[in-house]
Amino acid sequence: MNKKGFSLVCATVLGMASTACFGFSVFSPMIEEGETGVELRYARVMAGEALEKGSQNLEAALEWHFSENWRMEFTLENEQPKGMSMETEMVELEFIRGLTEQEGSEGFSSAVVLGYGLAQEDLAADTVSLGMYLMRGYGVAGNGQEKEENESSYASSVLVNAVYERQVGSNSTGETEFSYGIQYKHALDGFSAGLELFGEMNDVAKEHYAGPVLFGELPLGEAGVAYQLGYMVGLSEAAVDGVLKLNLGMEF
Repeated sequence: MNKKGFSLVCATVLGMASTACFGFSVFSPMIEEGETGVELRYARVMAGEALEKGSQNLEAALEWHFSENWRMEFTLENEQPKGMSMETEMVELEFIRGLTEQEGSEGFSSAVVLGYGLAQEDLAADTVSLGMYLMRGYGVAGNGQEKEENESSYASSVLVNAVYERQVGSNSTGETEFSYGIQYKHALDGFSAGLELFGEMNDVAKEHYAGPVLFGELPLGEAGVAYQLGYMVGLSEAAVDGVLKLNLGMEF
């Protein structure tokens, strides 16, 4: 699989708000002032053509909620085509501005995101991205007691991400693309289960994926490690047949 072909795989592997490899992640619009977090997002092609299987992608992200309405995220995006070494493809900085917050069972939470990706390969183009994050919660998790309103407060939640991206800089071809991520999650006893949908549409191809995901937390000190484990199945001709995703995150 050549570099261009793997970039198409990356475009639907790991973290939805990124640029070169936006990823198999759906992001929340919630802002929690003073909070910081780190996250690793890993994806590996498990099913597909011989040259695709074994290709993998790893993102390392640092997030900081620096006010009641703003957070920023710094991300290193690394890719490893089959038979090659892993290299950093993109460094990205994003700013997320919270717009609305769901109040109890009314309304929804929303945020706008603006990002800039700095390409690390000589002939690759930088990117700018603009998108929206939306969340709607349903029901009350746990024993029904009042708690802080965030994703974990609800028995079920739906997240929607939509991102528009354009190449910029001296290596730009003017290419644009639109990507989306949709997540449904329902709380069970000790963990949550859900379904995720992803897609990317550009001048070259249209890729769509769907698959089940498990969400939970592993005990580690006071914070714990949140995890997402899922398997995405390709739904379109340009998509690979199957991708395993694993996200690990800690908040401080």
